[in-house]
Amino acid sequence: MDSLLSSNSFEYLLETIIKNEISDTLNNLYQAKDYSTKKYLTIKEVSSLTGIGSSVIRQLTFSRAMPHRKVKSRIILDKNEIKETIDIYKKFGWTDPDNNWDVNSVQSEIDNFHKKKGSLQ
Repeated sequence: MDSLLSSNSFEYLLETIIKNEISDTLNNLYQAKDYSTKKYLTIKEVSSLTGIGSSVIRQLTFSRAMPHRKVKSRIILDKNEIKETIDIYKKFGWTDPDNNWDVNSVQSEIDNFHKKKGSLQ
């Protein structure tokens, strides 16, 4: 009878519930997440993958038409972002239809900010 009471005691039931909840939460967490790692490519690899010349890819990254990251002096490109960019290129060409990457407009916004900041002082 004592073993029946101890197995049905409050502490035992609470411990069982907590263990089950933690186990379920961890299982759901690992199943819900897609732990795919990003595949980064060099300019040469993107060039061979897409057939676009490496100098053209460099120019596209310089003009910010091609998404990229810089690690020290090395330019790397995310494979998935490159595919999306090429799909957009097929629709719009290598332009920025939303004008998000217009360097002149960004520079003028910065200049206007500095002018406003200077006039407030």
